[in-house]
Amino acid sequence: MDHQDSIIHHHPAGLHSEPQHRLPWRNFIKLILIGCAMTTITNFPSAFTHTSVNTAVKELKGYLNESFDERGWELNREQQSVVHGVVNSCWFAGQVIGSFFSPLVTDKYGRKPAYILSTAMMTLACALQAISTMFPYPEFLVVGRILASMFSPMSDAAFVLYMQEISPTGMRGTMSSFFASGYAVMALLGAVLGMESVLGHSLPLLFSVPVAPGIISLVFLALVPETPKFLQLAGAKKSHALRRALEFYQGPAMDTSFYKPLADNGHSKQEGLMTERSFWDLWKRRELRRAIFLTFAVFALALPFYPILQSSTHFMKEVGIKADIAEFSSTGLMIMFVIASAIGTALMSHVSRRRLILWSGFFSILSMLTFVIAARFSQTGLVMKYIAMMGFYAYTLCYGLGFGTVSYFIGTEFCDIEYRSTVFSVCYSLNNIFIVLTNMQAIWAFKKFGPMAFLPLFGIPCVTALIYLYFRLPETRNRDIEDIVEELRSNRCGLRSAALLSADHSKVAPVFSQVEELDVTAIQAQDTPKKLNTSEESLAS
Repeated sequence: MDHQDSIIHHHPAGLHSEPQHRLPWRNFIKLILIGCAMTTITNFPSAFTHTSVNTAVKELKGYLNESFDERGWELNREQQSVVHGVVNSCWFAGQVIGSFFSPLVTDKYGRKPAYILSTAMMTLACALQAISTMFPYPEFLVVGRILASMFSPMSDAAFVLYMQEISPTGMRGTMSSFFASGYAVMALLGAVLGMESVLGHSLPLLFSVPVAPGIISLVFLALVPETPKFLQLAGAKKSHALRRALEFYQGPAMDTSFYKPLADNGHSKQEGLMTERSFWDLWKRRELRRAIFLTFAVFALALPFYPILQSSTHFMKEVGIKADIAEFSSTGLMIMFVIASAIGTALMSHVSRRRLILWSGFFSILSMLTFVIAARFSQTGLVMKYIAMMGFYAYTLCYGLGFGTVSYFIGTEFCDIEYRSTVFSVCYSLNNIFIVLTNMQAIWAFKKFGPMAFLPLFGIPCVTALIYLYFRLPETRNRDIEDIVEELRSNRCGLRSAALLSADHSKVAPVFSQVEELDVTAIQAQDTPKKLNTSEESLAS
């Protein structure tokens, strides 16, 4: 099967004996464009904000120092580092709060209302950040960042759920990996616009960039339908909208394997599960516990990425690289990130997710170790400074190619639909707690203890996570979610199941369970009962 066929066919080869329906080119292109638009909507306020303050670090530090000087509070270098760290890390603290109420909105009211609400609030918060920098009150800058970050998990969850729930099974990984690609592009845009020669000389102008796109995004989100999967959970009441949504996203040749069957009277068998589920199920049920541990372990590999994203310019200057070269190199890092994420997205439908995570995680740890050793001896020669910089580049390459691209959607492939948003948000919250603990300390610890501080901060968590993933991470590429959940529930999880799957490449899934298909005729018959009766008569004959 060639590259084109492997993406636009609905089912992985070898899973079904009947003829496969081909996703029409029109709907294939539509899904790609929708994915591009939505990843821009989600990542503009967050990724842009992170990297713009990285390259505009001189202007930001000047604003903070001048604001406190006007109050008669002169800060020493250590205090300046603490304040700078608070401004950077308050984003992740806000994400912890937002992670708790995010699933309440996405599950109760739908993915679309959650997406619109989060986009509106993040746009408002970006405007507040821009206005706050016109006055000597950095507290309002922090408030604006926290407000935006509180709704960032909801926007991220809505995006991932949209990509998972509007895509055919064969496109699920590719569409979900758009998150990392969009994040990379927006991060690059922030790095370029944050340069002093572009918009970095004016914080109000720089921080106001996401506002206009945010307003346009609200119009776009109002026009696209809710996800078919969420509408299916609403049952017969949403049957008309479900049929229209399926046709809008996938056209006449709908992907039936992605949806569970309807009952005889048209009610979904999953209807009511959203209300029956309990938060404590996450800890009582083995497969959900494992889903949380596995997702968090993948997130843990990315802990060093956030100090690099926000403060690479600062760290490069600390090891002795000139300011202008450090600023230019930070922009180069984002270019590397974009290229790596694009390649990672292309690989997603063709490469084992398990191998991609494990190998990229292994080489990322070597990259960080290279940075630490080279930075430790950076004063001994010019070469060591640039070897340290190359360590950052190598880590960014590993992040974009592998675990960084997978991390934001892998958790949704470990659990059934009724728990996806909750599992994603719990893992997102745990991840952000660790980001706050490590990112806030990174600048201060680097200044006080030197590069060796990165070993306990990032080395120990990353190595521990990689070992756990090696033994427990299952393969998810081209496999039905029900099969993956059954594997997590069983004892044949991770390394053992990977060996089983490798033994027969032609039978990627299902290995542990049989997957039922949705009767699309039953959905369409919600509007025309006569057609359903005719279909039943033909089956009886």
